Amino acid sequence: MAVSRRNWSKDQNEWSALRELAGGWRWRTVNFSSNHVDKVPAVPGIYLICAEASGSRLDWTLERELRTVLYAGKSGNLRQRFLQHTKGKNKRLAPYVDIFYPSVQFQFAEVSDSVLRTEVESALHQAFGPPCAGAAPPSPKTLLATVGAPQPIGGPAP
Repeated sequence: MAVSRRNWSKDQNEWSALRELAGGWRWRTVNFSSNHVDKVPAVPGIYLICAEASGSRLDWTLERELRTVLYAGKSGNLRQRFLQHTKGKNKRLAPYVDIFYPSVQFQFAEVSDSVLRTEVESALHQAFGPPCAGAAPPSPKTLLATVGAPQPIGGPAP
């Protein structure tokens, strides 16, 4: 699912859709560590990976109040997906976990219906615009180039 926005939505309709789809579910929370894998059931569901700035290496007063959704997803097996994420398999998520650990949480709800999981995942992306959704960013060792006529460094020759 492509997410063009990387922040919370200002559209009331997106929040209403999310509330209608997932507002009455029992959401559970575990610390984002493979030590807590037994607290995550091996069942289908949807999940959020959230961070609280208070546990980060940031050093400012406002951090005690900040929380954000880093990632939203669906899975046929929540436990397996939890383990994949805690082992750093998502290259977009890993840098955020490094910054905010140990205040990263895995929040989930059991949802057996695969169509409903897809709808809720989409609604979560629309409402929260999680920054770690989408394809992994290019490696820092990647060289970006433009194909075309050669240009000297600093621009075209006079």
